[in-house]
Amino acid sequence: MAAAANFMTEDPFEQAIWQAERLTMKQREALLIIYQGMVS
Repeated sequence: MAAAANFMTEDPFEQAIWQAERLTMKQREALLIIYQGMVS
C-alpha cells in the first residue's frame, strides 16, 4: 500500500490528513484521492 510513501509528502494538506488522528484509513484514502484529483 502507498500509505508509507504518502506520509513523506511535502504537501502541507496531505501531512494534515495523515496527522488527523480521528480519521480512519478509509477516510484518509478518500480525502487523498479527492485532494490529488483537485490538484492535478
